[in-house]
Parts: sequence; structure tokens; C-alpha cells
Amino acid sequence: MQITIKNRLSDIALVQTALKQFADVRGISSHDVMKINLIVDELISNIVSYAFEDDGEHEIEIKVGLADNRLSMVITDDGVPFDPWAKDSPDIAAPLEARPLGGLGIHLVKKIADDFSYQRRAGKNVVTVVKRVNALDRN
Repeated sequence: MQITIKNRLSDIALVQTALKQFADVRGISSHDVMKINLIVDELISNIVSYAFEDDGEHEIEIKVGLADNRLSMVITDDGVPFDPWAKDSPDIAAPLEARPLGGLGIHLVKKIADDFSYQRRAGKNVVTVVKRVNALDRN
């Protein structure tokens, strides 16, 4: 599956709809779809909210594949360089008032995903996330 959206928060719903169709055809459980949607929401929200230094229209490309019950998602954008995995996870044991803002969503993605990576290629951020899923063998 491949979908390209604009840098609008409302476009996240387009990705989630396409992912639901992708998952339904492949028999991916609703529990796994919920986790995948959370990952998509967090990563794309961060891109839309923080990646671009101008107010112009930008494209975000999402490629999804499934092999051996491993769903892989590659999200590419032309925003400022940012490795979401480089920052340390927040101290979730600290009192709320002592925690700095931000970082909790990426921490959650790290906990849900089975593998993740970041590369900067040809002036673009390339974020890859892999999640094991229960799927039927319909490929």
C-alpha cells in the first residue's frame, strides 16, 4: 500500500482509512489495527506539527507492506532533519509537574513497535516502523 498526503492533520484520517482496508483484506486483527493507527497518528501528527519551517504545502508519503506477519511502515517527508528515536524516553515515573512537555507519544510508539529506524536520504526524513501482527496468509 502506498498513500501520499498533504501536511494537514485532517489527512491522517485518509491514512487510517487506507490502513483499515489494507488490514481487512489481509485479516489483520482489530487489536493490531488499533496499535498501528496509534503509531500513524503520533508520527504523522509530529511531522505535520513540527517538521516544516514554512506554511507551505508539503507531501508525506506512507508505504506499508506485510510479510511474515510483520507490517512495515515507511514514512517519508521533506521536513527539517529529525530522528524521533534519538531522544531519550521521558521519565514516566516522575510526577507530572516535573516532566518536560513532549516525548510521551514517541515513547509510546517505541513501546508498541517491534523495530524502528531513521535515515536522512536525499534531503528527506525516512522513518521506518515494524510491528508484528496476526494476519491471515492472503498475500
